[in-house]
Amino acid sequence: MTPTRFPWRGLILGLLVEIPIIFWVVSSEATGRVFISSWSLTMTAVVILLFLLVANNLLARRWPALVLSRADLLTTYIMIASTSVIYGYSLLQTLPATVGAAHWLATPENQYESLLLPLLRDWAVVADKTTLRGLFVGYSEPNWQIWLPRLISFGSFMLAVYATTLGISLLLARQWIENEKLAFPIAMLPVEMTTDRWPVFRSRVMWIGFLIPLVLETLLALRFYFPVVPALEMKHEQHLEWFPDRPWSVLRPLYFGWTPFIVGLAYLAPTEISFSCWFFVVLFYGLRVFGATVGWTDPFGGRAAPDFPWLTELTAGGFLAFALCSLYMARTHLWSMISSAFGWGTAGAELDAESRRTARLAVFLVLAGSLGTAAFCGQLGMSLSVCAMIFVVYFLMAITLARLRAEGGLAWAFGPDRSPHNFVVWAAGSSGFDRQNLVAIGMLHWFMADMRFATLPSHLESLKTGDEGGLRPTQIATAVIVATIAAVIFGCIAVTMAYHDLGASTAKVYGAAMWTSRSSAQMPINWLTNPTNPDWFRLGMTGLGGAIVTVLHIVRQRVLWWPLHPVGFVMANTGAGVSFVLHYFLAWGAKTIVLKAGGNRLYRQSLPFVIGLILGDITTQTLWSLVATLAGWPVYQFIS
Repeated sequence: MTPTRFPWRGLILGLLVEIPIIFWVVSSEATGRVFISSWSLTMTAVVILLFLLVANNLLARRWPALVLSRADLLTTYIMIASTSVIYGYSLLQTLPATVGAAHWLATPENQYESLLLPLLRDWAVVADKTTLRGLFVGYSEPNWQIWLPRLISFGSFMLAVYATTLGISLLLARQWIENEKLAFPIAMLPVEMTTDRWPVFRSRVMWIGFLIPLVLETLLALRFYFPVVPALEMKHEQHLEWFPDRPWSVLRPLYFGWTPFIVGLAYLAPTEISFSCWFFVVLFYGLRVFGATVGWTDPFGGRAAPDFPWLTELTAGGFLAFALCSLYMARTHLWSMISSAFGWGTAGAELDAESRRTARLAVFLVLAGSLGTAAFCGQLGMSLSVCAMIFVVYFLMAITLARLRAEGGLAWAFGPDRSPHNFVVWAAGSSGFDRQNLVAIGMLHWFMADMRFATLPSHLESLKTGDEGGLRPTQIATAVIVATIAAVIFGCIAVTMAYHDLGASTAKVYGAAMWTSRSSAQMPINWLTNPTNPDWFRLGMTGLGGAIVTVLHIVRQRVLWWPLHPVGFVMANTGAGVSFVLHYFLAWGAKTIVLKAGGNRLYRQSLPFVIGLILGDITTQTLWSLVATLAGWPVYQFIS
């Protein structure tokens, strides 16, 4: 039943918990201890929810009036889960270095002073040498007089984009949750942890699953400090010695490892998706070996080699087409929502009162966010048409990532090798842009370089989680908005303080900030000094990738037995494909055996064990991160 009251206790608790978590995550990731922000299933949110459930049980015995309702619990979870990526190591943690990189790295040789600096807006960069030295070398306190105007400007930009993202999510949520009934494996864990349908925490099978990663990963962490401790290695590693010579060397990078919660999430996905996820990876690697054998590939091109089978182009086209197919399927619903928001005709008349309120809020967020984004980009010197092209591609890729997670439960949801801004410049050719636009595009690199940190997937998963808990979409949106504002404000403060303390360019911090900031400055220089024209053949291969995904989508809609899902094609040449091929193979094999042996009944009986694997893995990694952060210790890297 939909609650009549707003879950105020969950909102206040979520805000109180979120702020220290921001400083914890920044401290853990900036120093390269444990990386916990980029996972689709937010580790900190799961552990906080577990802690609150234990606290609820204790309170129920002594002070039952203080027990949190399911709506309160899920509101707190949603606030943390929907914002974790914002202050992550490949998003907000790269912003301060980007703001200062152009002036800090400028030398006569790299041409920054002549080509780059004159086109940068003063309000968007830091030029003060004392502040720059403090940022990149450390042992200093931030000069907030210099930092605040810039952080407010970029923070406002982030809020504008996230407003648009949340609006799109509200428009799509009912279609994906109710009409298409997507699986949303990422949302299953918090829903099952708080349900009363069956006592998951009193299940002996669940605790067996919980103990497996707890014991294995604790031994690995202890071996990091005491090498005599016996432990089974689980880390994702490349074994270059397995593929020393061509043509087999083109199989690099191919990671082997076993992470329990990734296998668990893959197990929750439908079998045709888990099958497709490993099948297309194997197919693509087979094509690469074939190309190397017949001499069609560049031996020095690496993973993103631009020759046969043109996987970078095929994947980029597949990403865009997958989003367009999803929007096409939702066209009737979207028109109803938009019509209802503007009061056009009778198209939205069948919507109930809550849906009409949701529609109005969604359209307002999209319009306000789009205007704010365009205004910021205009102040950077970017033309409206270029801004529109880049952000249309960005939101299409984000929709695809959300769909991949909603259907396949990808633990990491990587974008294609061509990020949105790179894709636009590559497709049109850098010679088609003026210098000011190219420099402005470079200033957005920190925001778009790693699409794992887009918020649209977590917004849709939050709407699914809240829907299962009886929360209305407008209530969920309110919680997400409050949490997002807090994440941007305190994330900016935490990151700036951390780098002034440690030094963004020192060996004490993880290198993502410097990699990204160097690229943001060097990228427009490369475009300016080596102008390119559109490569029509490769654009054709991009179109072919889109056509393949469209055909797979149509066949899946019309032929029920068809085993190949477009999710597998789209993710195969991303970081998720090369990292998790073994995980999806194991999950597919295990689930297939379970279904054939005992059908849905045995599958349901296996779920507590799988939930235990997921929960035990996440809890172990997160608690080791917390201990290491509080104690100031280095800690074992569990994944890579």
